[in-house]
Formats: sequence, C-alpha cells, structure tokens
Amino acid sequence: MTLQPYQPDELDVLALRLFDLTATLRRMAKRCRDEKIKRFDLHDRKLLEMLGKIEEWAHDAEARLEMEIIRQHGAQRAKR
Repeated sequence: MTLQPYQPDELDVLALRLFDLTATLRRMAKRCRDEKIKRFDLHDRKLLEMLGKIEEWAHDAEARLEMEIIRQHGAQRAKR
C-alpha cells in the first residue's frame, strides 16, 4: 500500500462518499419500515469484513495524524 498525501478537502470527499453510502442504507431501512417489510435478505459477509478493515484503517490513520501533530508541535517548540 502506498501512502498518499491528502489535503483536508480530500478527506472531506472520502467522508462524503461514506455519508452517501450510509444515507442509502438509511433510506433502505426507512422504506422497509414504511412498507412493513420485517426482514430483507442481504449478502453481508464481505461488507462486514470490509467495514472492519475500513474501521481499522481509519483508527490507524487517525493515530498517524496525531503523531504528525505532536511532531509538528515539537518542531515549533524547538524553533522558539
């Protein structure tokens, strides 16, 4: 996996894509409720695996960001 530099706006684009997917699932849930559909069969094994990997990726990325913030703060203090 190659590290790619991201600007804050690019992180927002990723977040919005995820929000779009969650909005789709919420619409589906609402339709099921509205139409009194109690059960709706889905193939979810791969999705659940991917979500686990995405969650792990996000936690790792957040930890790397925190380390970068600490490094930058240290560099700023060292300049004083």
